[in-house]
Amino acid sequence: EKNLEDAEQVIHICMAEKSGRGYYRAKKAAERFTNVHVLDCGTTSCGMGLLTLDMIRMLGKTEDVEELKAYLERKKQVIRTSCVLATPERLYSGGQCSKPLKILCEAFQLRPSFTLVGSKIVSAGVYSGSEKQAYKKFIRKNLRRRRGIDKKILYITYAGCSYKLRQELMREVKRYQNFETIIEQQTSAVITSNCGLGTYAMAF
Repeated sequence: EKNLEDAEQVIHICMAEKSGRGYYRAKKAAERFTNVHVLDCGTTSCGMGLLTLDMIRMLGKTEDVEELKAYLERKKQVIRTSCVLATPERLYSGGQCSKPLKILCEAFQLRPSFTLVGSKIVSAGVYSGSEKQAYKKFIRKNLRRRRGIDKKILYITYAGCSYKLRQELMREVKRYQNFETIIEQQTSAVITSNCGLGTYAMAF
């Protein structure tokens, strides 16, 4: 609390407003201070990290808090975070997936995909085939012939994906886009518990 009071201005970048209660709690806590600004990043996890890195780069150009906030509001519109899951069961249990989609996936053994739009997790289609086939279709849909991609950093996160398969998927990624940096890592325990094993996600 003392650090917040001593700081000139604080920008707190929060996970997407509709992805949990964190944003509302941060807004409530910030009411005690006149120098704390809470920003809904419109995404989660790695997407939030990308926006934070953008803010750090922008600090080299300006320290005006209103300019920074306006820049971040624009920048968050072009960050893309999406995933494909083995099953919608975990998201359905958390209220983030509709019952018709859950029934459809279970009946036809489809793998659902989700993305964030307007700070909300929404369905982005389904994929048929094996785990590898579904992952490749997901990569192709999100990266092939896509314009306006910021190619500085691509985050890839996974849960329960073998090293051999990850290497094959990395080659697939590089077929479609040439990112300056690609960071691949296992999902956190929290994300895995929310999405389940067999999750493969990208943020750029």
